[in-house]
Amino acid sequence: FYAYQTAVSKPFIESKIPLSSNPEEFMHGSQSDTIELCEKALEQIAKFESGNADFKIWKKDEFEDSDLTPKQRADAVCTILDRLHPGRVQEILGRTSLYYFGGTRVGSVPGFSLMEIIGSESISRLVEVQFEFPKIIRSAIAFELKENVNGSKIVCCRVFEQTTSKRPEEDPGQCLGIINLCEDDTYSYEVY
Repeated sequence: FYAYQTAVSKPFIESKIPLSSNPEEFMHGSQSDTIELCEKALEQIAKFESGNADFKIWKKDEFEDSDLTPKQRADAVCTILDRLHPGRVQEILGRTSLYYFGGTRVGSVPGFSLMEIIGSESISRLVEVQFEFPKIIRSAIAFELKENVNGSKIVCCRVFEQTTSKRPEEDPGQCLGIINLCEDDTYSYEVY
């Protein structure tokens, strides 16, 4: 995994392209084998998680960005792949996160601003929640904020299979269902 992750991220690091970049910026920084390398890295994660992996212990100093945690490395690869090939992370790992979608594939209904309602710290926790859904999700629209019995915030999102050239709230298409993401790292969903 680390070898693939390093090969994937090096061109983006050298070009100083941040993970918060839009898909067009990612395309500019990608190379012909970027998607393939991302897929191989995630396949290694899937093998490791299933218990079917043989892996080598790498020395920390073998990688330029060795100060990154394993989760940060995985999130970087997932973000790059999902921006270049929407839905592919979920296809490989069986789960995804709104963090991987970026700002162009996550929207909100008019008049509903999560930033104004709950602030950036809670938003960060909510978009990083890993979740499964039986269909491949490529965009989401936040439409409601709730609290559970423990006082944790829950954001409710309609989820969609397609991406569009517009922000999701402008052209959502057919809704696949609803995902409820809780800041305590739990989730629930309803499929339509």
